[in-house]
Amino acid sequence: MSAVYDLSLILERKIKMMTSVLDVIAEEGMAGATYRRIAKRAGVTLGSLIYKFDSIEQLIESSFIYFAEANPSLYLDVLEDSATDDQVLGRLVDMCCCKCDCSIIRRTISISYELSAYASKNSAMVGTVGIWRRRNQEGLSRRFGLLASKLIDALLEGFLLEKMGGQPSIRHSDLDHMLSLLVKNVR
Repeated sequence: MSAVYDLSLILERKIKMMTSVLDVIAEEGMAGATYRRIAKRAGVTLGSLIYKFDSIEQLIESSFIYFAEANPSLYLDVLEDSATDDQVLGRLVDMCCCKCDCSIIRRTISISYELSAYASKNSAMVGTVGIWRRRNQEGLSRRFGLLASKLIDALLEGFLLEKMGGQPSIRHSDLDHMLSLLVKNVR
């Protein structure tokens, strides 16, 4: 019984470390993801972090894999709480225009961006980006079809990235109109 407890404790601690990596990356970008900052954020010793992960690259890559596989889709709440296509589209636009909890969306988009940038220089991580994209598109595809879900995801992620860089050049009503046209014409 104690061996099972020890394994779950080890797993819990490793998840805490990976979550701390993601928090640091979301707040400071990849340049801020140092062993020291991550250990401090996780509340563990530097030695403990280095013992669990052979290199900073392994720690970052493990954290990105955890992010892609264990985190819910960016659109999960929208899809679960909306009955009609129009409600889903309205909630997606609201989400992009920060009419809901922006901190979670900003964190998720920051990590997604950093994951994509990291994968562009590390081909071993391309599959992880694919896992994340598919998770975001799966729920949308049940409602709108595969092609429309890919286009919606690309449009919204681009809008969110633009918004993070400053004021978006697309208004709430324009985004709503674009999504409505997309869904109407692509199924």
